[in-house]
Amino acid sequence: MIAMLKNLKIQSKLLLMPLVASIAFLLVLGMDLILEQQNNRLLLRLEQEYYPHHEIAQKLAESLIALQRNLQDAVASSDTDLLVETEHPYRVILAQLDH
Repeated sequence: MIAMLKNLKIQSKLLLMPLVASIAFLLVLGMDLILEQQNNRLLLRLEQEYYPHHEIAQKLAESLIALQRNLQDAVASSDTDLLVETEHPYRVILAQLDH
């Protein structure tokens, strides 16, 4: 390949440089398009699958903290009525976990 380039005239070498640069540009452009498609698929997957699960996990954590606080209050005050009132939030949390 190098021997072939040595045999070319300067005019041919000068014309060859933009051709090589154009081919390299097209390769980079093609890779950019492929990577853009992959990124779009990953972003869509994040938006549709992972983020909703994250939101649900946050809501469940908040519900569990509130339930724990209610249980602690019921035990601390030895109030069975308060303890019975924690049944509904508990059932709601269980229903959310089943989905």
